Amino acid sequence: MDNKGRQTVSFALLCVALSLFVTFHFTDAFSHEWGWRVWPDLWRVAQHPKSLDSKLAVILASFLNFSFLIVVSPFLKNVWTKSLLAWWGAVTFSGLAGVVFWVMYFLGSVAPSAVGGWCLMLAPIFNFSGLLLARSRLAEGGIFSSGSGKSAG
Repeated sequence: MDNKGRQTVSFALLCVALSLFVTFHFTDAFSHEWGWRVWPDLWRVAQHPKSLDSKLAVILASFLNFSFLIVVSPFLKNVWTKSLLAWWGAVTFSGLAGVVFWVMYFLGSVAPSAVGGWCLMLAPIFNFSGLLLARSRLAEGGIFSSGSGKSAG
């Protein structure tokens, strides 16, 4: 796939992730509650951080992390191609946040019971995939290079 096609697919995946995240907020998500209801609950928990157990803290940190990434990723599509550090940070955090939610799902801690819950579970996968495709020069210089194709000597 050429660079322009790869960028188009990347942008489409990032937009799908954002659309799924927005859909989560306006549909039935968990236990017959609207997805947006997670924010007032999150605020209540943030006011009393000493009451957090470690599992809930991981879930909340992952949710905040991938919420931010999902919302900003489509708008930073040009940053991902130009900054290796920004791209690596975004890919790492997006992947970790997505993995944490799916691990919690398989452990039985998170149980999506409606469309919105599944949208929330799928959004980080699409975001991670879009971010992976955003960096088009990986094949040229390896995964840790800036992709400039220039040698040091």
